[in-house]
Amino acid sequence: GQPGEDVGGTITFYCQDRPFSEDNLRLANLVQVEIVQAFRGLGYPMHDRGIVDDLSLATPNEPGTHLILLGPKTERIVRPSLVPGVLSETVFLTHPEEARLIRDVAVQERLAIAYADAIDAFFAGP
Repeated sequence: GQPGEDVGGTITFYCQDRPFSEDNLRLANLVQVEIVQAFRGLGYPMHDRGIVDDLSLATPNEPGTHLILLGPKTERIVRPSLVPGVLSETVFLTHPEEARLIRDVAVQERLAIAYADAIDAFFAGP
């Protein structure tokens, strides 16, 4: 097989080092639940990789660095987001079945609804 083709699932990253970290975490939870439910509702047993702080991307030789879209102002992140946000990795394109699924228009439409539902729930409040 090809490298990475056994890695699959959906995962959502958030940043806990922001003034609105509780909102980041709440949004991450909402997105992750909606996306996993969408796949399972379509009959695909998506692996739920959970929600993860973006600093978890550290390696044994390097400390974690925040994702540019999520993290606070640093030398690398010159214009940080001023609102809550998450990064959702919906599928792994290296996973053959997930790459096939994501090309299906019905799957794309269902995922768009899942993201919209998560955002609506976020704005509806805790």
